Amino acid sequence: MRIWHVMALAAAAIMLPSATLKAQEAVKVGVCNPAKVFESMDERKVIEDKMKSDRDKAQAEVARRKQEVEDLQRQRNELRPESAIFQEKTNQMMEKAVQFEVWARMKEAEMGRTEKEQIKSLYEKIRETCKEYAQEKKLDLILAERKPELQNMEKLTPDQVRQVISANDVLYANEKADVTQEVILRVNKKYAATGGIAPAASTGTGVAPQK
Repeated sequence: MRIWHVMALAAAAIMLPSATLKAQEAVKVGVCNPAKVFESMDERKVIEDKMKSDRDKAQAEVARRKQEVEDLQRQRNELRPESAIFQEKTNQMMEKAVQFEVWARMKEAEMGRTEKEQIKSLYEKIRETCKEYAQEKKLDLILAERKPELQNMEKLTPDQVRQVISANDVLYANEKADVTQEVILRVNKKYAATGGIAPAASTGTGVAPQK
């Protein structure tokens, strides 16, 4: 009985590495570069075009409000300081200046908040598209890849080079594992299906995430 027990344990020990290897091979993994997907999203380009238009309108409004304050100041300076209308123009100028400052701060905060919400929304769409693709292709995991940017390495210190390299999450992935292009196609297809229209050309503006 002891001999059979020892032989059974030995057989189990021999089969264990093979079973572990099969379990490891059963895990299917994909790799996606979210920064590349983000930069290639048609919706992002449309949003950035609109944001640029909104910023241009805000700048025009800034110039208009600033001109109002300057006009009142010029009108006041043409009056005698002891006159009643001088004080009236001074009050008007101060009121316009305060309104202008408050409006500018609120507008800046509003546009910043809107931009952050839109970026977050776009990244959520990337995550959802990755999830849908993984479920369809029976993938267990999709890793986010961040490739180091070392084009201007001569301008970096050794510590900065180490930091850039250490930020790389994926050291190797073959073409079969890289699902980035598929995610780009799917996220743009979903956007078009909701009525979105792809821009005629890339704007190249806005916030660019780390690759």
